[in-house]
Amino acid sequence: GIEKSVIVEHMDKVDFSKVLPFRFLAAAHAVPAWEDVIDAGLLRFRPERKLLGKTILILDVSGSMRESLSAKSDLDRIDAACGIAIIAREMCAAAVIYATAGNDATRVHATSIVPTRRGMALRDAIKTQEANLGSGGIFLVQSMAYIFEREQSADTIIVFTDEQDCDHKLNPDTANAFGQRNYICNIANYQNGIAYKKKWTHIDGFSEAVLDYIAEVEQD
Repeated sequence: GIEKSVIVEHMDKVDFSKVLPFRFLAAAHAVPAWEDVIDAGLLRFRPERKLLGKTILILDVSGSMRESLSAKSDLDRIDAACGIAIIAREMCAAAVIYATAGNDATRVHATSIVPTRRGMALRDAIKTQEANLGSGGIFLVQSMAYIFEREQSADTIIVFTDEQDCDHKLNPDTANAFGQRNYICNIANYQNGIAYKKKWTHIDGFSEAVLDYIAEVEQD
């Protein structure tokens, strides 16, 4: 029974610094008619620091990413990944975005480029790829080889995943981390993940603090 204008005024004034990005996605899911207002609030998260040069964002959209964030959560892992990817997109001076999954039976990846939209539109573009790319786990070696063939270089690469690599033959430690700086963000917070060797930096979590950390490292 609350007028939308009241919510618009509130969203313009409230401090969202303590709100995790994926909570905006939960709000939009609960009240789709007000997604435009909620989207504007989400985009207020724009970090002051930019990731300079070319940044490649890679979203794991495999079947395990559809699992709930926790026993009491109303959202799944892909929602958390989308929330933080939206903020990351705002940080990038130049962004390229990919979604990846594959087929667990054939152990073959499926990876495709995602339009570099903003806000909830980027969430929709990412989640559209879930049906297109299969429900298998991430195949890091294969997907990175595919992306390298098309991009050749990058200043920064960030992979958002729950690190459930399903490649039985190719060790994720050998994945081509071809960026000047390469990060794997584990939004599931498992104790052990993938690709700890070579040029990967691991970060656990799904708040914008992950991006604050990356921005600090990039600045250094």
